[in-house]
Amino acid sequence: MAELSATRRVGRNGGIDVLRGWAVLSVILLHLNIRIPFDGRDHHRPVAAPKQSALGQRFPKPVSRLLVSGFSDPAPAASLAATVFSALTFRLNLLEAQVGYLPGAWDVLWSLCVEELFYLGFPVLARVARPRAVLYAVLIGFVVAGPFARVSKSSNEIWQDHSYLSCMGEIAIGCLAATLSRRLTQSRRAAGLLLFGGAGLMILVLYFRHAAKAFRLYEFGLDVTVLSCGTAAVLIAMSANPAGGRARGSRLLVPLRWLGRNSYEVYLSHLFVVFPASLVWKRFGNSLFIPSFYVLVVLTCALLGELMARGFSKPLSKRLRPAAL
Repeated sequence: MAELSATRRVGRNGGIDVLRGWAVLSVILLHLNIRIPFDGRDHHRPVAAPKQSALGQRFPKPVSRLLVSGFSDPAPAASLAATVFSALTFRLNLLEAQVGYLPGAWDVLWSLCVEELFYLGFPVLARVARPRAVLYAVLIGFVVAGPFARVSKSSNEIWQDHSYLSCMGEIAIGCLAATLSRRLTQSRRAAGLLLFGGAGLMILVLYFRHAAKAFRLYEFGLDVTVLSCGTAAVLIAMSANPAGGRARGSRLLVPLRWLGRNSYEVYLSHLFVVFPASLVWKRFGNSLFIPSFYVLVVLTCALLGELMARGFSKPLSKRLRPAAL
């Protein structure tokens, strides 16, 4: 209980919120750029193109275009019932590997299938694993298995990226980082080295892809592992100084911190904004206004995430969690 009380006193870490905000902002911009290229040229491949369905017969054309492009007829070989069942049983990633990519509003759920399956098993394992080294060995096993799963020749491209073993290692790295941060007492110098070293690994994978390819990270499936290790190092460094993480810092980071506080809600709902925005742009858009339109869409995504958090996830979380939390 003393540890829980200490956790409540520490509160949110502003630096971690900035990192979460940057991550979800990258997702929004990626999906925007796929549908509305920032350079204004129509050189992207069609994504989730509208197709004939029962929804198209029941709704006016503009509404039906939005629905069929994002939500109906998930894949030619998958019924709506099968897709819903797969989502509820944490198997949507497996369904995609079997029938192909689902429309965007369904596709975002694949990562939650991996996460929730991990989170169902992890508390049980943490309870029964004795000695504690057994738990750490299992987590390290997930980390080691990840690169092999991502380059497996027996898997198709979707399963290489979306399989349980391809992704659980990264969640395990986060669990190991959280455990390590609670046990370590870091000096400012050590925290600074972790921060810059971790940021360097993240930048290498995200922005210097030719260098990452030269190091053969992609060939051996290590790019995601290196990115996750870099992120873990940054998180450990930030958690070493929670008070500093809550400091206001630059006012330029305030929007990212706000976005990061609701990153899950924004991630799960942003396509409800991106899809209709892309339809509006195709009819009325002008390339001169692309930057302004991007800002408007991102702001709308953030506001929708805030509404979801206030109206649904936060109240529900308070009801489901024990009073001690």
